[in-house]
Amino acid sequence: MIVLAVLQGCASGQPRTTVRIIDGAPQQTRYVGAGAYAHYLKAQVALGRGELQGALEQLRAALIMDPESPHLHTSAAMVLVQLGQLELAHQMIRRALAFQAGYPDALVLQGQIFHRQNKLAAAERSFRLCIRHNPGHAAGHLELSALLEQAGRPGPATRVLKSMVQQVKGPGRDQAYRRLATLCLRQVNYPCARQQLRLSLGEQTALVTLVKLAHVLRAMGDAPGAVKLLREAFDRTNGDMGVATALLDLLHHKGTSQEVDDLLTVLATAAQDRPEQLHRVAELALHVHRPRWALQLVEQQLKHKETPELQIARAMALEKLGRSSEAEKLLAGLVGGDSGMQASLQLAELMQRHQRHREASETLRQALTRHGHNTVLVLALSRSLHLEGKNDASTQVVRAALLGHPDDRELLFGLAAAFERIGSWREALKQVRRILARHPNDAPALNFLGYTLADNSVELDRAERSIRRALFLEPGRGYIIDSLGWLHFRRGNRARAKTLLHMAARLSPAEPEILAHLAEVHVALKSMSQAIQLLRRAISVSEDDLLTTKLRRRLDQLERGRVGTR
Repeated sequence: MIVLAVLQGCASGQPRTTVRIIDGAPQQTRYVGAGAYAHYLKAQVALGRGELQGALEQLRAALIMDPESPHLHTSAAMVLVQLGQLELAHQMIRRALAFQAGYPDALVLQGQIFHRQNKLAAAERSFRLCIRHNPGHAAGHLELSALLEQAGRPGPATRVLKSMVQQVKGPGRDQAYRRLATLCLRQVNYPCARQQLRLSLGEQTALVTLVKLAHVLRAMGDAPGAVKLLREAFDRTNGDMGVATALLDLLHHKGTSQEVDDLLTVLATAAQDRPEQLHRVAELALHVHRPRWALQLVEQQLKHKETPELQIARAMALEKLGRSSEAEKLLAGLVGGDSGMQASLQLAELMQRHQRHREASETLRQALTRHGHNTVLVLALSRSLHLEGKNDASTQVVRAALLGHPDDRELLFGLAAAFERIGSWREALKQVRRILARHPNDAPALNFLGYTLADNSVELDRAERSIRRALFLEPGRGYIIDSLGWLHFRRGNRARAKTLLHMAARLSPAEPEILAHLAEVHVALKSMSQAIQLLRRAISVSEDDLLTTKLRRRLDQLERGRVGTR
């Protein structure tokens, strides 16, 4: 639909202006004829189908009938960008701006193209020009603030966003507050993030804001507030599994058993007749230590429809209930089927938990023979060989896989992890640097680099730059906050380390290494009872035999009064 209104000028004799509304936004251009608009609509249909060339042809036909429309020129430029024809896109944008200087969509698109071409100064000028001509246009502010953030200029980015919330009315203000909250998270300033997210909710109750604020409240120790927000998000999404997972994990660690059971019941009811969803619910039940509940759910469904995924879930529940021989027999019967790879992985893990590392390695070798190259299987075999005590074989199996897949990021990371497990941290860093050479914005690799340097007390300034870059890319992630806390501990800043590690432990309460790091800070602060309690928690949640052995050894040292951190 096109809405036309003729605005009559005041008595001063201003000329009449025709206003049209396209996609819900008024376009201050002259009237677009019916023929031009029909082609425009056909272009939108073609875009919806992914037919870029067809959309471009329709827009060119529209421009023949209305050659002075900034909106049509900008729309054509957008399609040309998707087709990779950036120079032609620039030409279209220049035409749009010639007919209407300061046209916001054209300036924003021009800035985005410059940004894509790494012409950051030109991109910044374009976004600032958009704001100057259109101070109430949200996109210009948001794009400029993102550009400044990426350039490592958080101060100017903050000023742009604060200016935006003063000038922009209506839609867009909530996004500015969310961006400000993200800047706060990148600086690990959680009170600031909480304030900005609450302001965002005052503008619009968006799902993403609810979830982010719940994350912030959890990190700050306000579990009841986080639960309330996640419940609202859960209701708004009619049971989104991602929100449900976060809510269930929080309820579990709060120790509210009845609420955990009630939520699992709701999820199971909603997932009736969807085996893949029920399999996920069963996994969640196992995650919150409800193996009997998970087994009952799976067995009820298996009466109606038998799937390999449900059988694997049944085996996992049986093992958690101490019925390992039944679980092993069930998994062994599945390794040759459609879900054979997943069954093999679960079977190997079961064997490892019972110290049968050689059998686990053989199970994984056979799976690789059946399924051919698979990165997940290769990395699982590498870890299994390490548990056997075959460190050379552990690294060699990954090296062999890399010969055929030299650019496989997961294999490179797996090789780094294999070297780290055997204490060859310098070799581990070589592999991580290979990843960063190809993917400089790989947050886990940046974090690995920074944490490893910090853990070995070398190049601490470089370690901090790497960790903070990872935190910029993935703000609010518990494992990165843990690395930053450990870096502060290595520098001797125990108070800051304690604050950060407590935050990381709230966000990731089932991560034994984070709990172990926090325990060491308490040791340094001579809070021995808290350190011992944290180590016991770490041991209770650890599923890694080698790590568990290391944690038990450290706990024994503390209980005997030996407090050396090495």
